[in-house]
Amino acid sequence: MARKKTAVISVLSAILIISGFYFGARFASTKISNNFSSSYAKKLNRKIDFGKTSFSFIDGIVISDINIFSTNIPAKTAYSIKKTAIIFKAIPLLKGNLIVSKIKINNAKFTLIREKNGDWDFADIQAVLPKPKDKFYSAWPKQIIAEDSEIFIIDKMSGNMWALENADLKFSKRLSYYGGSFSISCEGMFKGSFLNNSFMSKKIKSAIKANFENNNLNSSIGEIELKDLSSDGIRFKNINFKWDLFEINSRENKQNYKAEFKIEEISTLNTDNPIRQNIAEAFKTFSKIYGKKIPDINELNFQDISAKTSFHKDLFHIQDFKMNSDISSLNADFKLNTKTNKLDLDFKGNILGKEMKITAKGPYDNPHIKPEFSYTLRTKITAFLKILSENIFDKTNGEKP
Repeated sequence: MARKKTAVISVLSAILIISGFYFGARFASTKISNNFSSSYAKKLNRKIDFGKTSFSFIDGIVISDINIFSTNIPAKTAYSIKKTAIIFKAIPLLKGNLIVSKIKINNAKFTLIREKNGDWDFADIQAVLPKPKDKFYSAWPKQIIAEDSEIFIIDKMSGNMWALENADLKFSKRLSYYGGSFSISCEGMFKGSFLNNSFMSKKIKSAIKANFENNNLNSSIGEIELKDLSSDGIRFKNINFKWDLFEINSRENKQNYKAEFKIEEISTLNTDNPIRQNIAEAFKTFSKIYGKKIPDINELNFQDISAKTSFHKDLFHIQDFKMNSDISSLNADFKLNTKTNKLDLDFKGNILGKEMKITAKGPYDNPHIKPEFSYTLRTKITAFLKILSENIFDKTNGEKP
């Protein structure tokens, strides 16, 4: 008999908990609907439309057809989401607290505009976001996922535009007593314009993670892949860039940075573009050094371009730089000590069957160069190494004498 009473009580308790959760969720969905239709619209001074609001035990609160209109053009939709699922923690809801753990959206379209004065048109959206108690935005959901979505960025300050289409994005966070981390990953088609040059990549894939300690960025690990990128007469096949940055805010000079990139192929058509001009200038320099005439080339093709870089304890290192083509093969190794201001360069190449080798060692602004070149060519090489070194000083916060 006691067992039957226990079973009945357990069943009744479960029914009460499920009922409380269900009706609490229904109440939460109604509350969110009211916020969207009244208080949020009032705070934003924007028109907000949305379709049906429902609840399920799997997807939580589901809102269809959210449309947030532009402030400058009230009839124009700035942000639209076909379906939004808001998943929350069950136990706090039974106590009357709505704590969102995950937001999942499908088929969203966002247009972000930066005005000429530097202001972004979505700055007012912050009025309805939870105010962070710290740099980790602890009130934000642990996961925000967008599937089959589009993001358009229009920068009126620079005149550049970017678009990420057919995209899947994922934002995650992890918090601890001492810090936390953010992870962002995306996959889609990337296109736009940069420095008056348009570009398009058939596919972009990236994964970035940032770790924080005591509210300060401590490390960042990431990888970006671009598939079949084209830009104004230049084609890049399969670009891969990776980086590992540790002890970013170290005050004891413990920074440990590593990065590497690989490009499977670069093709430049016979058109006027910066890359082709720089390559042509390099060939002219080679022709002057070795007296080897470079024939006219209608199309340049380079394969297997790669390099690794690292910075640790005052030593900046570019190693295993490689660039191969049908007419040339280049290899280089470069070291710069940002404390002693000395460099070490080892460059080897083969262009049209002509071997070349250049070494440079010593102070970055006046190294000892071999072999002996004419005064004009030596001045050009020294100037290039000086500019390269000073750029590295600036990027690594090194001190120039």
